[in-house]
Amino acid sequence: MTSPVPELAVPELSARGGGWRLEVYGAVGLQLSMLLAVQQLVGLTVAGWVAAVGYLFALSLAVAAGPWRPVPARAADPSIGPANLITLARSLLVGAVIALVVSGFSGGWQDGQRALAVGLSVVGVILDGVDGRVARRTRTSSAFGARFDIEIDSVLALALAIGLARELTPLALVLGLARYLYLAGARIWPWLNLPLPTRLSRKIIGLLGTVALIIATARFGPPAFGIGVVAAGTAAVVYSFGRDIVAQFRLRKGADVV
Repeated sequence: MTSPVPELAVPELSARGGGWRLEVYGAVGLQLSMLLAVQQLVGLTVAGWVAAVGYLFALSLAVAAGPWRPVPARAADPSIGPANLITLARSLLVGAVIALVVSGFSGGWQDGQRALAVGLSVVGVILDGVDGRVARRTRTSSAFGARFDIEIDSVLALALAIGLARELTPLALVLGLARYLYLAGARIWPWLNLPLPTRLSRKIIGLLGTVALIIATARFGPPAFGIGVVAAGTAAVVYSFGRDIVAQFRLRKGADVV
């Protein structure tokens, strides 16, 4: 889960060595290699492969078309930057999680699939705290990088939520769909796009929402425990989004937004 409104200061990304085409091609190769390794370790269904390859195709298009590139005069084929490379690596873990979750739809989780999905999700969450630090230290923060990071967080939460909705409780979908519902609402009510001050609590609650999904997926206890964890995460996320919506509603008149 993530906060509803991107919050990072976004100076223009500087051009650095390397080439984004090579990085995208490398990511595609790594993703396919990872899926083959997962296939050998715990097995994947055809549906799992289709879902993961579809995700990889969309990911490649998003990075290739991303507005992160500087003007052509500065660099013909720049790298997407060190921080974005970390986010790209994290996105490959999410691709494997998607394949595992979808594979679990037919006949439930097979031996090792659940543990591997949880392990990959944990690594993805840990890396989520790395790319931002790298961006700040290398001065390569960008609007694209901030959005890229949020989208990968959201896809991971949605994948886990879909799996939990099937095997545990539909309540998990609230955690997985919260940001997407918010974005859909912003198309109807433009005032939902009004910027808000940075809140540490917003970021913490977003992280806790994803952690709740991971804990529930791991099935550390009886189903009631997992449902309770999901319910607690859902309550926190609904509170966070609700607080922001109320704040934006109050700002709408001053900003002259209908």
